Amino acid sequence: MASAKYITKEGDCLDLVCLRYYNRSDSEVVTAVIRRNYWLREQPTLLPAGLEILLPNVPAPEPETVTLW
Repeated sequence: MASAKYITKEGDCLDLVCLRYYNRSDSEVVTAVIRRNYWLREQPTLLPAGLEILLPNVPAPEPETVTLW
């Protein structure tokens, strides 16, 4: 499956982009996006508008099982 593309808007930060696309912004997702877009390491926290970010496929986390007794 191909990566999705996201074009940044003014005020975007990487955590927010991940939260919008993946519905989560944990270290697994953010690290995967940075690995796919190594140049993001050089960008400020608030990303400039117009950057094209490739969003790789990241598997959903395993659901946490809770035992009540």
